[in-house]
Amino acid sequence: MSRRMILLLSLGGPRSDTEIPFFLKNLTGRTPTPAFLADAARRYEAIGGFSPLPAITEELAQHVTSRMNTMGESPVKAAFLYAHPTIAEAVLECKGSRVAEILFFVLSPFYTTRTTGTLLKAAEEALSSLSSHYTPVTRFVHSWYSQPPFIEWWAKEVRSSLQCSRKAFPLFSAHSMPAAPENSLYRSQVEEAVGLVADRADVSSYALAWQSKPQRAVEEWFGPTVEQLLSSLADRGTTNVVQIPIGFLIENLETLYDIDIVHKRYAEGLGLGHQRLPCPNADSIWADALSSILSSLSSSREIH
Repeated sequence: MSRRMILLLSLGGPRSDTEIPFFLKNLTGRTPTPAFLADAARRYEAIGGFSPLPAITEELAQHVTSRMNTMGESPVKAAFLYAHPTIAEAVLECKGSRVAEILFFVLSPFYTTRTTGTLLKAAEEALSSLSSHYTPVTRFVHSWYSQPPFIEWWAKEVRSSLQCSRKAFPLFSAHSMPAAPENSLYRSQVEEAVGLVADRADVSSYALAWQSKPQRAVEEWFGPTVEQLLSSLADRGTTNVVQIPIGFLIENLETLYDIDIVHKRYAEGLGLGHQRLPCPNADSIWADALSSILSSLSSSREIH
């Protein structure tokens, strides 16, 4: 058998407009209605007709692989739940290469049952389908939000942004979730990470808001929403806002449409200047940071 393989796990996204129905069906668990599909297609069309997330994730995996190789570490590949290569396909590739150990790394640093739990379940199901003749050692890494390289990357970006626009108010945002007990861990992890970044960036005045609640959701979700907080800031006389999408590692519909179009338009309607920090994506400094995180966590946070 060969050495270990590290799989970066993510939900994925449609690589083209023809993949949007497939993505939505798998994401929601049901065939999208014509109206829902048309609305999603309209939003994707506004950002180019597809999600850049799969391609950027693969680029990041390539950059991290080159860095890990210099440290004598493992190759890294992307695996998705709702895009190709799927987690099951990646596991089969590991089997074909006779990889001795598979490290499943959930690319989202915060734990949610809807994302982290679903990704881990998919990995376990893929492993359970393997024959008894191939039994690799498996490790699972998640909830790495407090790792110093992650905190420092965002702190550096915040410091740089505020140096260019000293009057801008830092507004952190993350994907909202239903206000249910099973999501309290996610909320506390995001709040802790925001506090760590603000402290590291020497920022004393900031806020956290929640975004991208589905229009069809009827239950209560986390608040305040970004729109609510923008309105409050405008009422207080704030003139400029810099939005920090700490909940997103890679550009996707929630950053390119919800923030860059919806939130920006809403802010400007209130007379607020609005800018947004980019996600880490496949940035070379972030690739260095992620390589460091992978190396340090490769033997910790094991599920089995």
